[in-house]
Amino acid sequence: MISLAADLERHPEVARLRGPLAVAGSDAAVHLVGGAVRDLLLGAAHVDVDLVVEGDAVEVARRLAAATGERLVVHGAFGTATVGDVDLASARAERYAAPGALPDVRPASLADDLARRDFSINAIAVSLADATFGDVTDPHGGVADLREGVVRVLHDASFRDDPTRLFRAARSVARLGFQLDDEAIAQALTVAADGLVTTVGGPRLRDALLLLLGEEAAPAALALLADLGVLTAIAPGLAVAAAPLAALDQLATQAPDADRRLARLALLLRSLDAAGRERLVGWLRLRRVDARVVLGAAAGTPDRLPGLPPEAALVVGGDAGRRWLLHDRHVGLEIDGAVLAAELGLAPGPDVGRILGSLLRAKRAGELPDRAAE
Repeated sequence: MISLAADLERHPEVARLRGPLAVAGSDAAVHLVGGAVRDLLLGAAHVDVDLVVEGDAVEVARRLAAATGERLVVHGAFGTATVGDVDLASARAERYAAPGALPDVRPASLADDLARRDFSINAIAVSLADATFGDVTDPHGGVADLREGVVRVLHDASFRDDPTRLFRAARSVARLGFQLDDEAIAQALTVAADGLVTTVGGPRLRDALLLLLGEEAAPAALALLADLGVLTAIAPGLAVAAAPLAALDQLATQAPDADRRLARLALLLRSLDAAGRERLVGWLRLRRVDARVVLGAAAGTPDRLPGLPPEAALVVGGDAGRRWLLHDRHVGLEIDGAVLAAELGLAPGPDVGRILGSLLRAKRAGELPDRAAE
C-alpha cells in the first residue's frame, strides 16, 4: 500500500490538524480527498484541505472547531461544514435523475464517495486517522493516471450527468499538461453533439466558465472545449482565436484594474452578433455590472474606447487599445465648462461639449502641454 505519511507531515495545512483530528474524529474515519490528494502526489507546496468523514461530518467539525478555536460554519442540509479554511463533508453517494440535474444524495461509504467523483485523479483518498495515517485508497487507478498524465472519467455517463465536468476536465488538462483519455473524448463529443451541455442551466454554466476563464491556462482549456464542440454547443458560432487571446493576456499584465475573466469572455462573445451576445449574457445571468462590462467590451472599437471599461481596451488590443489603456484614459483637461463660461463668456450648451471634446483629443495627442495651452 502506498503511504503519504511523510508528505502529509511536510504540509503545514495538514500536519497542524493531526492532533485536533485525533480527538475530533476519534469515532469516525477521516480522509483527505480529491484535488488535495492529487496536488499532494504532484508535489504541490500547498493543498486545499478537503476532508471526507465516514460518519457525521458536522459533529466532527464541531469538535474540530472546539479543539482549534477556529470559526465553524455548518451547512446542515448538505451534511457539510467548514472549520477555518478546512472543508468537511460526510461520505455520500449520488444519483442523477436527468442529464444536468442536481444529484440526489444519500449517506454512503468512502468507496461510494470516491466512485461518484469526476475523474480518477480526483478519486483518491488518504487516511488521517492515527493508526492508518497516510495510507492511500485508490480504487480507480488515479495514481497510475497521474503518472501517465491522463484525465479519465469514472463511468460512461459522467459528462452526461454533469456537463460542468467538461469545464473541469479542460481546466485539468490545460493546467496540468495532461491528456483526456479516449473514453472521455468520446463522451464529450457525444454530449456536445446531443445538445446536453446547456442542460445544467445558465447560472451553473456561468460559474464553470468564469472559473475556467480565471485560470492562467484558460487559452489551452478554451481550445480543447472548441475542439470537443462544447463552445458551439453553448451558442452556435461561439469561438475564440489563439492570437487575439494571447494579445489580450499580454496587455492584461499592464492593466491590474481590468478583470481578465470578463475581458476573455467579451473576446469570446465577439464571435457572435449583437443579438447573440445579449441572448447568451442574459441566459448566463451575469451580474448586472458584469454584463455591462462584457457587452461594452465585446462591442468596443478603437474610436469608442472613451467611456468604456478598461476590459474593452484589452479586447480591442493593438496600438489603439494599448494607447488608451496605458496613456489616454489617464489624461484629462485642467479646464472645464465653468472656465469657458468665465473666461470666454460661452453659455452652457452643445458647443461647450464639442469644444471640450476637441481639446481632450488634442491633449491626448500631445498638442496641449498645460492649462495655459488648453
